[in-house]
Amino acid sequence: MKGAGANRVRLAYIGGFVSTALAVTALTNLILPAVAVPRQPVLPVPAWVPEDPLASAYPMPWRWVWGLQTQAQRTRRTVRGTTQSPTLVSPDGRYSVFSRVQILAHRDYTRTQVSSTLHIRRPGGALPIVLRPSGQPRVIQPGQIWVLVPVSWSADSSQLLVRQVAGWFGSSEISDSALVWQRDGTGVRAVTPQAVAHTHSLLLGWSRETPTSILFETRILGLERPSLWQVNLDGLTLAVPGEDQPVTYGEPQGETWTMVEYRLLRR
Repeated sequence: MKGAGANRVRLAYIGGFVSTALAVTALTNLILPAVAVPRQPVLPVPAWVPEDPLASAYPMPWRWVWGLQTQAQRTRRTVRGTTQSPTLVSPDGRYSVFSRVQILAHRDYTRTQVSSTLHIRRPGGALPIVLRPSGQPRVIQPGQIWVLVPVSWSADSSQLLVRQVAGWFGSSEISDSALVWQRDGTGVRAVTPQAVAHTHSLLLGWSRETPTSILFETRILGLERPSLWQVNLDGLTLAVPGEDQPVTYGEPQGETWTMVEYRLLRR
């Protein structure tokens, strides 16, 4: 068990809140571990781009996104790329999970599309499971952002906590929701603070004091003071007692995202 670390919200020039849930599908063909291709030259990322648009302790590959976006603008060509998160192994060592994020970057960033899939490897040679945002259309709309980031297993490895970042390029709004995969086959639960006035939410991790609940930080645009909440899998939202802290479980294999595809397309 380890502390998740402090989160602070920093708005970037993106994102509109999109409420989502996940659909779960099993692959028909075994997914083999990706082999990273040689890194292609990516132009420097603008200095104003943060590591994560919400300063999350579980960052999405935001500077990688803007690196390819910059490449598209400088070369006047469409850029396609894929990056893969570090693998997170369950406490019992039987399961592992990683995320893949795909980008189709256009010269006009309001047309750039970012999508994501989560890949869960199971023991005994079983086919991997792939999770996709259920609100993510078959064809990603211009400007949409859908990113899944593995955050933590439960202490007994029976549940997986996933950060979902949803938004749009060209807006100052963005928000997190939590998605919980149940190993017993009961599906995926979408969790977000309920009956709480906010414009942005940030997932912090599991609750130390109430292990079946998830901690969130919420803010209202324009106000400095955040609020902290415990939210259970049914959406029951309670103010966080002063002694509670976020915790995470699992063994990350590596620290950085790895680019596995880079391609310049048409002008």
